[in-house]
Amino acid sequence: MKEKTRKSESAPTPQQEDTRPVDDPARLADEARATVEKNATELRKQRLSIATEPPTVYRP
Repeated sequence: MKEKTRKSESAPTPQQEDTRPVDDPARLADEARATVEKNATELRKQRLSIATEPPTVYRP
């Protein structure tokens, strides 16, 4: 019996080097957005107990 090979799955593509200048506003915005998204996903992974939630004030 012939063993299946996974040729359809390619190796992960290496990140392309950014050719824009270091102080380019679009590049800075992209890097900041990526950092914010990474930090947000790390924070979402952490579980907090309800005791750490601040009390809410009920105002009718």
